[in-house]
Amino acid sequence: MKLLKFRKAASSVVDADEAYYLPSDEIKFIETEATKIKVYLLGRGADVNEDDYIYIEGITAGKELTYADDLAKSIVNHRDAIVTIDLDYSQGCTDITYTAA
Repeated sequence: MKLLKFRKAASSVVDADEAYYLPSDEIKFIETEATKIKVYLLGRGADVNEDDYIYIEGITAGKELTYADDLAKSIVNHRDAIVTIDLDYSQGCTDITYTAA
C-alpha cells in the first residue's frame, strides 16, 4: 500500500510536528481552483458520510493543473511506499491543511 504524507504548512512554514498520512486509495478525487488544489478523501471526521479534504494553497497562478498532474502521477506511479507532499513538492505552495467533515 502506498501512503501520501502531507506535511502541514502555513504561511510558507512547515509544521515541525504535524503531517497527515493518507492511504492513496482513499483519495476520491482532486479539484483545481485558482492557486489551490482540493484533495477529497474518504470521511474520517465526525460525519463519516461526508468527504474530508486536504487543501494545498498558494500555488503559483497557472500552475494548478501541473501540480495536480504531478500529484496524480505520484499516486499512480511513484515507487516509494511513502510519498511526501510538502512545500518543496512540484510547483510549490504556501499552505497545506486537513479539514474533517
